[in-house]
Amino acid sequence: GLAFSVVDIGSSSTNVGIRAGGSLTIQTNAGSTTAATIDTNGTVTIDQDTNNFALSIDAENTTSNTILVESDALTTGGIARFYSNSSSTGTRNLVQIVNDNASANMTTALKIVQDAPHVALDIDAANTTDWAVDIQGTAHTTAGLLYAYSNSSDTSTRNLVGIHNDHASATGATGLSIQQDSTGNSLYIDHNGATGLALYVDAETATGTAVEINTNVLTTGIGTLFTSNSSNTGAFEIVRMHNNHASATGATVLKVMQDSSGSALTALGAAGSGSASGAVIKLQTSETTVVDGDYLGRIEFSAPLEASGTDAILAGAAIWAEADDTFAADNNSTELVFGTNTSAAYTERMRIKSGGDVSFTGWIEGNDQNVLYSSTGTGALLQAPATTQKIYFRDTNGT
Repeated sequence: GLAFSVVDIGSSSTNVGIRAGGSLTIQTNAGSTTAATIDTNGTVTIDQDTNNFALSIDAENTTSNTILVESDALTTGGIARFYSNSSSTGTRNLVQIVNDNASANMTTALKIVQDAPHVALDIDAANTTDWAVDIQGTAHTTAGLLYAYSNSSDTSTRNLVGIHNDHASATGATGLSIQQDSTGNSLYIDHNGATGLALYVDAETATGTAVEINTNVLTTGIGTLFTSNSSNTGAFEIVRMHNNHASATGATVLKVMQDSSGSALTALGAAGSGSASGAVIKLQTSETTVVDGDYLGRIEFSAPLEASGTDAILAGAAIWAEADDTFAADNNSTELVFGTNTSAAYTERMRIKSGGDVSFTGWIEGNDQNVLYSSTGTGALLQAPATTQKIYFRDTNGT
């Protein structure tokens, strides 16, 4: 063969080729360095031992592909592999795609089309202290960093985006962390479906907290706000908390802890007059067949953190509504009961009956310490606290 010479074959309008009986080798540097080899299987090998490009393509094409790789017979092989085993700690890009013209605003830097029901992009990262994927958009104005879109009409259950920490021992791993340094929204969910959940949290937490919101720098702001601007006059709930297991008798559905002297709970009703004004708090039962003695609702007062323990942490007072009969379409007879105690759980002291009568189980003391005691069916006793005091009966005129 000819060494280190220029050979012209054919003309610009003629398709030509080079035929070799074995491998075809291209050498540089006076024949001492092999730059490229085409073996008998058609494999092209480029061996670049200098600090320069191994392959440089300067293409002037406008509507066709610069590089086209077709491998229609693939089974377990791949189309392209970029591999580096360098131990250098210097910053470098193994693969870089650059659209270097800011005016090419319709250019997609990387497009992956996957027509098979499998992964379109799989990143297997073994890095420990750096990001597996790093997206930086320091010049963004109205565009976003990441857009995940689906227009599939399939009704099967699926996740458009899945973040999975698959190791139970990685207790310090956060599945999703969002840091917002401006006053804009950190997370915005626009749910346009008439049904379905906008946010669903399925927590297997047993002793920890499923959802925690910390607002430690609040001054006049709001920690958590649930709002609705719906004009619907039908019955609906803006917030619901539901303990769905009847056996969880120790579960508290809502607990409010206030360490300052401010209000622990404030209910603000609508503006208006008469019965339209003021907040309404409802205590209700889910029982569908209410009978005499059933509680419709109850308020208990206690000091569960009292260091003395025993009786000191029991509920010392309560108010509850109790059914006075079996409920029916024409009957909701209810009594209001007040309970207190001195060294035990509360017990009934006063009852306002469904008909308006009031019954007591103890003494009634007035401001002047005159008392009335109602016994159990034997009459009533009026008694002054001292033998030197008298009991007076006055009319409305004070006579």
